[in-house]
Amino acid sequence: MASALSRFSILRGKVVEQKILEKGHTQMEADSVHSVIERKLKNKKIYLPSDYVRVIEETRMNPRPYDVQYISHDFFLNFDGINTLKSIRPGDKAGHPVVHDIRALRYELLAQFISN
Repeated sequence: MASALSRFSILRGKVVEQKILEKGHTQMEADSVHSVIERKLKNKKIYLPSDYVRVIEETRMNPRPYDVQYISHDFFLNFDGINTLKSIRPGDKAGHPVVHDIRALRYELLAQFISN
């Protein structure tokens, strides 16, 4: 993700800020949705990805069933060729900050790298 955002910033000349939520300090509406789906999946046999779709659609009826969209592999983008960053680790020695210490990343094209 970091390489993709970095590349976007470079190609479009945009500043991108990626903020990382701190584990255990977030609560979203989707959390309750996931909880309900997890309870429904308990003790169900899942053989195919389409089985997940069926179970999720059956999870809630009121006010309406969850809207489930089955996606195929071509929905996902391939970022294998975009490896612009070796690492996002903020430190390089023992005792220095590590990746899980990151709270935000900023991607921007520096003026010295702009070529006309």
